Amino acid sequence: MSRLTNKHIAIVGLGLMGEVLLERLLAARACPREQIIACEPRVERQEHIQSRLGVVVTADNRNAADADILILTVLPASVLPVLTELRPLLRPGQIVVSFAAAVPVAAIEQAVGSNLVVLRALTNSPALIGRGVTAVAWGRRSTSEARELVAELLACWGDTVEVPDEAHLTPWMKTEHHSS
Repeated sequence: MSRLTNKHIAIVGLGLMGEVLLERLLAARACPREQIIACEPRVERQEHIQSRLGVVVTADNRNAADADILILTVLPASVLPVLTELRPLLRPGQIVVSFAAAVPVAAIEQAVGSNLVVLRALTNSPALIGRGVTAVAWGRRSTSEARELVAELLACWGDTVEVPDEAHLTPWMKTEHHSS
């Protein structure tokens, strides 16, 4: 039996990445459709997701605070504002998985406060068919229970590789200047 069966999972931001993650989560039958909280402000995306995947979509991100696992697939500039909005509603033990590039774990941890497990994850195109490789960098508050739960969640999209430092998630974004 899946550890996710009795968990509520929120996906905040249903652009291309959010839609792929939601579709694979449903295809893997990791948790019942009724336990998914989908949040997207754009009406055309709400309608598209509801008709294509049969999941009720809300424009109110605050509904995501009811989830055991919050998956953020919003643009990097929206991560901290979304978390600031959710912070008063969050509770100890929730897990925040951010797929937003360039927003460090420390910034996310600061935005959500204490007692939440935070990690950053980046996946690649084969996740579309459940054959992706998702790199994961954990925050300071990870637990073995959270790691097992997230491993099962991320398996919906393929394999997972834990990196020792989040700098390994996007090494190409570092710029080094060499003098000639």
